[in-house]
Amino acid sequence: MRRNPPANRLMLAMAVALAAFFVWGTLVRPLVEGEPPVATSLVFATGVLLAGLIIWIVLGRIQRLQRTQRRALREREPQARAFGSYALNGVAAYLSRAIPLLALGPAPRGLLTASPTGVIDPSGFRVVRGGDRLLTAYSVPRDRIQGVTRGAIQEGAFLYPTLEIVVSQGAGQATIPVPVTRDDAPLRRESPDGMDRLISDAARIWGVPVLGDGA
Repeated sequence: MRRNPPANRLMLAMAVALAAFFVWGTLVRPLVEGEPPVATSLVFATGVLLAGLIIWIVLGRIQRLQRTQRRALREREPQARAFGSYALNGVAAYLSRAIPLLALGPAPRGLLTASPTGVIDPSGFRVVRGGDRLLTAYSVPRDRIQGVTRGAIQEGAFLYPTLEIVVSQGAGQATIPVPVTRDDAPLRRESPDGMDRLISDAARIWGVPVLGDGA
Protein backbone atom coordinates (compact mmCIF):
# COMPACT_ATOMS: atom_id res chain seq x y z
CA MET A 1 0.00 0.00 0.00
CA ARG A 2 1.39 3.42 -0.97
CA ARG A 3 2.78 5.56 1.85
CA ASN A 4 2.83 8.78 -0.19
CA PRO A 5 -0.45 9.00 -2.14
CA PRO A 6 -0.44 11.01 -5.39
CA ALA A 7 -2.42 14.18 -5.92
CA ASN A 8 -5.87 13.73 -7.37
CA ARG A 9 -5.30 13.68 -11.13
CA LEU A 10 -8.81 14.90 -11.94
CA MET A 11 -8.37 18.01 -9.78
CA LEU A 12 -4.98 18.66 -11.37
CA ALA A 13 -6.44 18.33 -14.87
CA MET A 14 -9.27 20.73 -14.01
CA ALA A 15 -6.82 23.30 -12.63
CA VAL A 16 -4.68 23.09 -15.78
CA ALA A 17 -7.74 23.42 -18.04
CA LEU A 18 -9.04 26.45 -16.13
CA ALA A 19 -5.62 28.11 -16.18
CA ALA A 20 -5.29 27.53 -19.93
CA PHE A 21 -8.77 28.95 -20.56
CA PHE A 22 -8.02 31.99 -18.41
CA VAL A 23 -4.73 32.71 -20.21
CA TRP A 24 -6.39 32.32 -23.62
CA GLY A 25 -9.38 34.49 -22.77
CA THR A 26 -7.48 37.32 -21.09
CA LEU A 27 -4.11 37.40 -22.83
CA VAL A 28 -3.88 35.48 -26.10
CA ARG A 29 -7.32 36.00 -27.68
CA PRO A 30 -7.39 39.80 -27.19
CA LEU A 31 -3.98 40.10 -28.87
CA VAL A 32 -5.09 37.95 -31.79
CA GLU A 33 -8.37 39.81 -32.27
CA GLY A 34 -6.87 43.24 -31.68
CA GLU A 35 -8.83 44.25 -28.60
CA PRO A 36 -7.62 47.39 -26.77
CA PRO A 37 -5.04 46.73 -24.00
CA VAL A 38 -7.30 48.50 -21.49
CA ALA A 39 -10.12 45.99 -22.05
CA THR A 40 -7.71 43.09 -21.68
CA SER A 41 -6.30 44.53 -18.46
CA LEU A 42 -9.78 45.01 -16.99
CA VAL A 43 -10.76 41.41 -17.75
CA PHE A 44 -7.51 40.14 -16.26
CA ALA A 45 -7.89 42.24 -13.09
CA THR A 46 -11.50 41.13 -12.66
CA GLY A 47 -10.44 37.48 -12.92
CA VAL A 48 -7.71 37.97 -10.31
CA LEU A 49 -10.14 39.68 -7.92
CA LEU A 50 -12.75 36.94 -8.32
CA ALA A 51 -10.14 34.22 -7.72
CA GLY A 52 -8.93 36.04 -4.61
CA LEU A 53 -12.48 36.39 -3.30
CA ILE A 54 -13.16 32.67 -3.78
CA ILE A 55 -9.93 31.74 -1.97
CA TRP A 56 -10.77 34.12 0.90
CA ILE A 57 -14.24 32.62 1.30
CA VAL A 58 -12.93 29.02 1.23
CA LEU A 59 -10.13 29.69 3.73
CA GLY A 60 -12.51 31.51 6.06
CA ARG A 61 -14.91 28.55 5.96
CA ILE A 62 -12.10 26.14 6.82
CA GLN A 63 -11.14 28.19 9.87
CA ARG A 64 -14.74 28.49 11.08
CA LEU A 65 -15.43 24.76 10.69
CA GLN A 66 -12.31 23.69 12.56
CA ARG A 67 -12.93 26.11 15.42
CA THR A 68 -16.54 24.98 15.71
CA GLN A 69 -15.49 21.32 15.70
CA ARG A 70 -12.81 21.87 18.34
CA ARG A 71 -15.23 23.77 20.59
CA ALA A 72 -17.83 20.99 20.29
CA LEU A 73 -15.21 18.35 21.08
CA ARG A 74 -14.01 20.22 24.17
CA GLU A 75 -17.59 20.39 25.45
CA ARG A 76 -18.60 16.79 24.68
CA GLU A 77 -15.30 14.90 24.98
CA PRO A 78 -12.98 16.94 27.22
CA GLN A 79 -10.55 14.01 27.68
CA ALA A 80 -9.99 13.46 23.95
CA ARG A 81 -6.84 14.69 22.21
CA ALA A 82 -8.00 16.65 19.16
CA PHE A 83 -5.96 18.25 16.39
CA GLY A 84 -6.65 20.00 13.12
CA SER A 85 -6.05 18.39 9.74
CA TYR A 86 -6.01 19.25 6.04
CA ALA A 87 -8.44 18.14 3.35
CA LEU A 88 -5.71 17.16 0.87
CA ASN A 89 -6.73 15.75 -2.51
CA GLY A 90 -4.13 12.99 -2.37
CA VAL A 91 -5.08 11.89 1.12
CA ALA A 92 -8.80 11.83 0.31
CA ALA A 93 -8.18 9.76 -2.84
CA TYR A 94 -5.91 7.36 -0.93
CA LEU A 95 -8.32 6.89 1.97
CA SER A 96 -11.27 6.29 -0.35
CA ARG A 97 -9.44 3.13 -1.46
CA ALA A 98 -7.57 2.20 1.73
CA ILE A 99 -10.35 2.40 4.34
CA PRO A 100 -12.62 -0.21 2.64
CA LEU A 101 -9.60 -2.46 1.87
CA LEU A 102 -8.60 -2.36 5.54
CA ALA A 103 -12.17 -3.31 6.56
CA LEU A 104 -12.53 -0.08 8.53
CA GLY A 105 -15.85 0.89 7.00
CA PRO A 106 -17.07 2.55 3.80
CA ALA A 107 -14.98 5.08 1.88
CA PRO A 108 -14.81 8.42 3.76
CA ARG A 109 -17.08 11.16 2.42
CA GLY A 110 -16.92 14.93 2.65
CA LEU A 111 -13.19 15.30 3.37
CA LEU A 112 -12.73 17.77 0.52
CA THR A 113 -15.78 19.89 1.35
CA ALA A 114 -15.11 20.24 5.09
CA SER A 115 -12.18 20.88 7.35
CA PRO A 116 -11.50 17.63 9.23
CA THR A 117 -10.39 17.23 12.84
CA GLY A 118 -8.50 14.21 14.20
CA VAL A 119 -9.63 12.75 17.54
CA ILE A 120 -7.46 10.48 19.71
CA ASP A 121 -8.93 8.68 22.73
CA PRO A 122 -8.52 5.27 24.42
CA SER A 123 -11.11 3.71 22.08
CA GLY A 124 -9.03 4.53 18.99
CA PHE A 125 -8.84 7.22 16.34
CA ARG A 126 -11.39 8.98 14.20
CA VAL A 127 -11.66 11.94 11.85
CA VAL A 128 -14.72 14.16 12.24
CA ARG A 129 -16.21 16.84 9.99
CA GLY A 130 -19.39 18.88 9.74
CA GLY A 131 -18.83 21.60 12.31
CA ASP A 132 -20.59 21.06 15.65
CA ARG A 133 -22.43 18.01 14.28
CA LEU A 134 -19.15 16.05 14.53
CA LEU A 135 -19.87 13.63 11.70
CA THR A 136 -17.38 10.73 11.63
CA ALA A 137 -15.62 10.46 8.27
CA TYR A 138 -13.76 7.28 9.28
CA SER A 139 -12.50 5.60 12.44
CA VAL A 140 -9.87 3.10 13.53
CA PRO A 141 -10.52 0.96 16.66
CA ARG A 142 -7.73 0.75 19.24
CA ASP A 143 -7.21 -3.00 18.76
CA ARG A 144 -6.15 -2.38 15.13
CA ILE A 145 -3.53 0.27 16.01
CA GLN A 146 0.00 -1.14 16.37
CA GLY A 147 2.14 1.99 16.43
CA VAL A 148 2.56 5.62 15.39
CA THR A 149 5.25 7.55 13.61
CA ARG A 150 5.94 10.79 11.79
CA GLY A 151 5.54 11.08 8.01
CA ALA A 152 5.11 13.63 5.25
CA ILE A 153 3.04 13.93 2.08
CA GLN A 154 3.88 16.00 -0.98
CA GLU A 155 0.84 17.85 -2.32
CA GLY A 156 1.61 20.27 -5.12
CA ALA A 157 4.58 22.43 -4.14
CA PHE A 158 4.26 21.79 -0.38
CA LEU A 159 5.36 19.04 1.99
CA TYR A 160 2.81 18.40 4.74
CA PRO A 161 3.71 16.69 8.05
CA THR A 162 1.54 13.71 8.89
CA LEU A 163 0.71 11.51 11.84
CA GLU A 164 1.19 7.99 10.48
CA ILE A 165 -1.05 5.43 12.19
CA VAL A 166 0.22 1.87 11.68
CA VAL A 167 -2.67 -0.61 11.65
CA SER A 168 -2.89 -4.37 11.36
CA GLN A 169 -3.85 -5.82 7.98
CA GLY A 170 -4.13 -9.57 8.05
CA ALA A 171 -0.63 -10.91 8.69
CA GLY A 172 0.94 -7.56 7.81
CA GLN A 173 0.59 -3.85 8.44
CA ALA A 174 -0.64 -0.75 6.63
CA THR A 175 -0.30 2.96 7.31
CA ILE A 176 -2.97 5.66 7.48
CA PRO A 177 -1.56 9.17 6.93
CA VAL A 178 -3.22 12.11 8.72
CA PRO A 179 -1.99 15.63 7.79
CA VAL A 180 -1.67 17.87 10.86
CA THR A 181 -2.21 21.62 11.36
CA ARG A 182 -1.19 23.87 14.25
CA ASP A 183 -3.54 24.20 17.19
CA ASP A 184 -3.38 27.99 17.12
CA ALA A 185 -3.47 28.35 13.33
CA PRO A 186 -5.81 25.95 11.47
CA LEU A 187 -4.32 26.76 8.05
CA ARG A 188 -0.63 26.34 8.95
CA ARG A 189 1.32 23.11 8.92
CA GLU A 190 2.26 21.76 12.32
CA SER A 191 5.77 22.51 13.61
CA PRO A 192 8.32 19.73 14.36
CA ASP A 193 7.88 20.30 18.11
CA GLY A 194 4.11 20.11 17.74
CA MET A 195 4.41 16.85 15.81
CA ASP A 196 6.62 15.40 18.56
CA ARG A 197 4.00 16.27 21.18
CA LEU A 198 1.15 14.81 19.12
CA ILE A 199 2.99 11.55 18.43
CA SER A 200 3.95 11.24 22.09
CA ASP A 201 0.35 11.86 23.20
CA ALA A 202 -1.01 9.31 20.70
CA ALA A 203 1.49 6.64 21.81
CA ARG A 204 0.68 7.27 25.48
CA ILE A 205 -3.11 7.25 25.05
CA TRP A 206 -3.10 4.11 22.89
CA GLY A 207 -0.25 2.35 24.69
CA VAL A 208 1.62 1.68 21.44
CA PRO A 209 5.28 2.22 20.41
CA VAL A 210 6.62 5.17 18.47
CA LEU A 211 8.19 3.68 15.36
CA GLY A 212 10.89 5.07 13.10
CA ASP A 213 10.06 8.13 10.98
CA GLY A 214 7.95 7.26 7.94
CA ALA A 215 9.04 10.34 5.98
